Amino acid sequence: MKQPHNDNITPLRKYIAIGYAIIALLIGGIVFIYLHEWRELERIEAESKEISLLNLCRGAKEEDKVNALKLKARR
Repeated sequence: MKQPHNDNITPLRKYIAIGYAIIALLIGGIVFIYLHEWRELERIEAESKEISLLNLCRGAKEEDKVNALKLKARR
């Protein structure tokens, strides 16, 4: 026994599929922005550490400068 075909259901499925596609795009965008911001934060932290080492070297004795450069070389 065949069920009668309802033409009203087909557009509903189309809207549901479009909704899922929009949700997938939103999630993809959020992930992209998160990764971009994380990389930017890592870059800023690395610059900050380098500036801190340079500031340490500026007002330190020669022995302290060598130690700071050794720390920088380890990274």
